[in-house]
Order: sequence, then C-alpha cells, then structure tokens
Amino acid sequence: MNSFGGISEVLLSPQVLEVCWTHALSNEKQEVIGLLLGSTERTRVKFRSVKILKRLTKEKDRVEIDPAQLMAGAEFAAKLQDSFGKPLRVLGWYHSHPHITVQPSQVDLRTQASYQLMDPAFVGLIFSVFSQDLKDFTDARRMTAFQTVTTEDSDYLCSSVRISVDADLSLVSREVFTSVYMALGELWTALAEEEREEFEKHNVNLDKDPIAALNNRSQLNIRLAQIHRRIVQPVICSMKYKILAAKETVTSDTSNSVNVVNKENSETDEHRESNSQEF
Repeated sequence: MNSFGGISEVLLSPQVLEVCWTHALSNEKQEVIGLLLGSTERTRVKFRSVKILKRLTKEKDRVEIDPAQLMAGAEFAAKLQDSFGKPLRVLGWYHSHPHITVQPSQVDLRTQASYQLMDPAFVGLIFSVFSQDLKDFTDARRMTAFQTVTTEDSDYLCSSVRISVDADLSLVSREVFTSVYMALGELWTALAEEEREEFEKHNVNLDKDPIAALNNRSQLNIRLAQIHRRIVQPVICSMKYKILAAKETVTSDTSNSVNVVNKENSETDEHRESNSQEF
C-alpha cells in the first residue's frame, strides 16, 4: 500500500460498467449513487457486481448513502463469492456528475476519506454525463476512479486510479453474473420509490384541497411513466437482444462441436475400414 490510499488499478467487468452508465444516465438533473462489490488482489480492486441505492439526498451537486443501505450492501456482497470462493466485499461507491466535470469535489474527497477509514482499499468512481465537448458540441461522457489523500493539515487531495475492463470478472459464477443484471431491476424500483416518497411528502394535509391533490397524483403518474419509457423499455429491449445473441452463440458453438465430433467419428470409421482391408 502506498501513501495515496494504496490502490493502483481498478478493474470492472463490462456488465458492471453497463449498469453504472445506465444508472448515471437515468437522471439529468440530480446525482445518483450506488455501491461496487468486489475483491482485492495486491494493489488492485476487481469489481464483479453492483448494488443500486435509493438516495438519502436528491440534489444536483450532492448525494449521500443511507448507512442502513451500506450495511445491506455489505450483507448482499457477502452472499457472493469470487473465483477463490471468498465472499465479495463492498469496496467502492460510484455517483454521477450531470452537466459538471468528472473531477471529484471537496465533498466527494471528504466522503471518500471517510470510507477509506473503514477499508483502505475503498475506491470512488465518478461518471460525468450530459456534458458537451466545447469544440464540436458532441456528447461527452467521462469516468474517473480516485482515492483521497489526507494531508497533515487535514486537507483532502485527489489520487487518480487507473481503470481497466476485464471481461471475465462477472462470469465467475451464475450468482455473481445474475446479481449484476438484477441491479437494473433495482434501478427502476428505487427510482419509483423515490418518486412515491416525494409524492407523499408533498401530499400531506391536502385533504381540503382536492385540486392540488389531483395535480400531485397526476405528476406522480407522469414521472412513473417517464421512468418506464426512458429506462424500463430500453433496458428490456437491450436484454432481449443480449438473450438472442447468447442463444445464437450457444447454437453456433453446439453446431461447431457436433461438426467436430462427426468429423472425428468419420475419420475413425475410415481408419477402421482401412485397417480391416489391410487385415
């Protein structure tokens, strides 16, 4: 472990990366947050799964984790195992930066420092979304991984961590692989629960104002419909294509295996026939 928190590289599976980007792009006005589950290997952290969280605060430039959800995430991670049969751990958190730079703020660095007190291997990831490249005005999406260095003067400095993708990380077991895509289901469930909580908060003491109550109910239905149209439907379509692609791959592999076996059997029969003729 070095003086910058100790982690030199973060490895993520394509599936974990897909869920993180999908979550980050689910809200253009407020930050979202989740947990990363994995294991360590020397100075590297391998993230194999992800846990979607319901936000404790919903602001455009700040987001917090409910301690109870952090504990629930740790319990969920402990049920999954890495390639050595060891339980996974909560070793990271991620959040989005809509319309702002990918660099961590002082609040982010302070939050990260608190997590490193629990585990020095803890890493933070930031996904910058809904930003434009000022040169050609194209969509610019960026991500970064970091740890916090706390100086003797109690200042917080950012230590960037290299990011790599490992295609095999989430394929360690059926349980780990399915846990990643279960997070997508948790995504729209968490978003719907947040909208209902907002509705209940603004619907208090409206018994004598049926018009306002009706308007609030209409707004809730609109927001739930938007979640379904913008998140649920695209994710379901994407999963259908993935299933079809997987079936085609399995069919192709099976066909190739059958052809190889038939070829080997044919060669064996020819060899036997040749030996019989020689005899």
